[in-house]
Amino acid sequence: MGKLLLVSGLALLLQMQMGSSYILSCYFTNWAQYRPPPTVYMPHNIDPCLCTHLLYAFATMKNNQIATFEWNDVTLYGEFNALKNQ
Repeated sequence: MGKLLLVSGLALLLQMQMGSSYILSCYFTNWAQYRPPPTVYMPHNIDPCLCTHLLYAFATMKNNQIATFEWNDVTLYGEFNALKNQ
């Protein structure tokens, strides 16, 4: 009886761990907008239903503060961040 309880408990823990360990990160680089057509990639090209995590790159540092890198980073980041609400 004790072995059955132990095996059942271990199986339950393993099932819970497998269900919670799934991560699919979508990584967007701000320079993807400069690729030659048809490979230009913008935030609206990302399917947020496929991602568990969204990663935006790149930024720079100015006066010990995170700063934008590209001329339109504020717009791109806004579009990218809006994917969380879809």
